[in-house]
Amino acid sequence: MKNSVVFLFGLVLFSLLIFSFLFVDRNFLFLNIYSDFIFLHKEITAFIFVILIVSFFAFYFYFIKNQNKISKNQLWKIILISIIISIFSYPAFLSYDIFNYALTAKVAFHYKENPYLLKPIEFIGDSWLPFTRATNKVALYGPLWVLLAGIPYLLSFGNYLMILINLKLLYALFFLGSVFFISRLTPQKREVILFALNPLIIIETFISGHNDITMIFLMLSSLYFFSQKKITIGSLLYVSSIFIKYSSLIALPVYGFIFINSLRKKKIDWPKVFTILFYCMFLVFVLSFIREEIYSWYAIWFLPFGFLSKNKKIVYFCLAFSISLLLGYVPYLLLQSYSKLEIYSKMGIIFLIPLVGYCFMYLKKKL
Repeated sequence: MKNSVVFLFGLVLFSLLIFSFLFVDRNFLFLNIYSDFIFLHKEITAFIFVILIVSFFAFYFYFIKNQNKISKNQLWKIILISIIISIFSYPAFLSYDIFNYALTAKVAFHYKENPYLLKPIEFIGDSWLPFTRATNKVALYGPLWVLLAGIPYLLSFGNYLMILINLKLLYALFFLGSVFFISRLTPQKREVILFALNPLIIIETFISGHNDITMIFLMLSSLYFFSQKKITIGSLLYVSSIFIKYSSLIALPVYGFIFINSLRKKKIDWPKVFTILFYCMFLVFVLSFIREEIYSWYAIWFLPFGFLSKNKKIVYFCLAFSISLLLGYVPYLLLQSYSKLEIYSKMGIIFLIPLVGYCFMYLKKKL
């Protein structure tokens, strides 16, 4: 593959990095570069976002189509470029969750209090409260995540920007680990490209800084060790994933099946297992609307299993949702509020694009 293509791909990512700094919160005093641009020019902001997302996906599909022209070294080069550029983006570009992770770690390791009992807002006067959202909630994630989040916090030595970078570096380790285990679970390069260069996974992991990649790493690694007949470590890794995010608990029956068949030394149809895991994790993704609303980073729960299923319809379905979920941010960019109109418009975009895509494929096949 030509180096010019890789350069242009890096340029799109760099443009996304620069674009992210238009969203710096006025209360985020660690970066004195606040701008009213996104509020004064909402239509332009949304337009630029769409152009960047479409460009990102254009390169993504190009890489998928030309997978045979990409050497192993080139692929890792592209992956590392994606990580290195994205890590330095302003994280609260599309979500403030990474700020919550940092504040939860501070409650546990600075204030020495239980984040499952005390809310961040109760620490009146804390300098991080003005730019952190949802401070009226206790820790929402498993205890293993609180412990892991403590590592970036402690290694930052009080430097807030360093905490954010450290968190993203932690994600990078789990992301690269996920790529490694996917490459071990399938002999084909295609599944690795589908996962590792997916725009939604890169944006939600390295720009927005969501911790879902940690849970997925543990699930993927557990499946690999089960495939290698290492039942104990495979079981421990799966249980660990539950203590990151409880959503992986829905896969318990599937892991029970894997565990029993591994003990009996029966052959396991892994593509079928991946397909069932896809449906399980997609079900949790859809049901999340009952609790609050569907968030785009929840797709990280089902995308890797969809790509590993080797089912073309499921893969196309995953690609369609990757596009629609990111474009689902457009109503928020236009309205700059979490109103009912924004939520309903977002839901319409999220489900309309996959539906239209499916209908198009159906008609094309029939005609």
